[in-house]
Amino acid sequence: MQASTDSPIIEIEGDVYALVCASMQLTEINCAEATKLMVLDCQNNKLTSLDVSNNKNLVLLYCHENQISNLNLGTLANLQLIYCFGNKLENLNLSSATKLVELGCYNNNITSLDISHCTELKKFDCKKLNLGKLDVTKNTKLVELRCEGCNLSELNLDNNPNLVQLHCKDNENLKVLNLSNKTELKDFNCNNTKIEKLDLTNCTKLKELYCSATAIKELNLANQPELTNLSAGFNQLKTLDLTKNAALMEVYAGNSELTELKIDGLQNLGAIACSNNKLQNFTAKGCTNLRIIFIDHNYLTPDASSKLVESLPIPAEGGILAMFNSQDKDSGAEHNQITDDIIKQAKAKSWIITDGEETEVTSTIQTVETEANTDECRINGRNIYFANASQWTIATVAGEICAKGKGKEVNLSNLKTGLYLLTYQSNDKQKTRKIVLN
Repeated sequence: MQASTDSPIIEIEGDVYALVCASMQLTEINCAEATKLMVLDCQNNKLTSLDVSNNKNLVLLYCHENQISNLNLGTLANLQLIYCFGNKLENLNLSSATKLVELGCYNNNITSLDISHCTELKKFDCKKLNLGKLDVTKNTKLVELRCEGCNLSELNLDNNPNLVQLHCKDNENLKVLNLSNKTELKDFNCNNTKIEKLDLTNCTKLKELYCSATAIKELNLANQPELTNLSAGFNQLKTLDLTKNAALMEVYAGNSELTELKIDGLQNLGAIACSNNKLQNFTAKGCTNLRIIFIDHNYLTPDASSKLVESLPIPAEGGILAMFNSQDKDSGAEHNQITDDIIKQAKAKSWIITDGEETEVTSTIQTVETEANTDECRINGRNIYFANASQWTIATVAGEICAKGKGKEVNLSNLKTGLYLLTYQSNDKQKTRKIVLN
């Protein structure tokens, strides 16, 4: 190998079987003479093109996070893995990659992709490619498929019974999806689509379900006993029965049309958000691990509110019940009602009812806000913007710190989908608000 600091170019010759040259500011790699090369890792450089057509023994190729617009794979029949995401590719010829098992090609300029020859493919990530169409009917061994944001209007998965992970969110024209043979599916995300019906009868191993902002009007989860995370907000659901989902830990079911929501007996449930619905009654009997409830902007009468509090467990570290009071003129379109006796009743069980303004919640949490944005803190997707540089902390509903720092901007792209609590400084006060990451 030869390299120069003046000219960041690597030339590879001879019996080199593996080369790792990641993050070296390289602008060119010449590996035409390294015919025995099996592994090439040149990720995170400044390459604009890469030719590996002479490397007939190449098995693993990591060339992601460069500026590559031309990737010449030739006829590399031994390739099993290609990571080429985060480049400027407009096309990718995979006609000879018959042994390919894993392909990550997202965040490129590719508008058409043929993977019909990749019959061994198990993991495929093409998110945010403006494909319009995607044919995976020949990829019968697929285990993981991520095709979110690909402008798909249809997706035929009838020949993919082995799928464990399926993310097809942000395909706003996708209306129909057949999951009848997805008996291995554990992680499914179809947020922000136009899917009208979800038949999950045979998806008995499902653990994570994200189906917010769709067109579904019914959701039957009776056959999902292993479900731990559910996000089903911004839908047209009127009823939701979760009593068969004993493993549930987090639920987001806000901004729908729910008149009935059943969670009694869910001993593992730690947090539920069901704000902005039409609930007149709601209880949490037997939810022994529950410590956070967001139920503002519903229709609970004082009697219903009292029954809710009566049903709550007594958490060792206290609980938060976010419920606006309809008697408060500043609370907006709110119909929940509470009384001083209900507040005392909740405090006796170590629960604090907050109206989202300045009710003290715990010794460390001064405010719980439920509005999407404020002048001092604005949330856009997975980005948080503060008006002033602020100390901030992101925690799970169980109190586990996921991230912390200081500044005006926060990116949460590395966090899993779910419900979190954001704590930040504002005018010498510490405030906390819920955030839902889809």
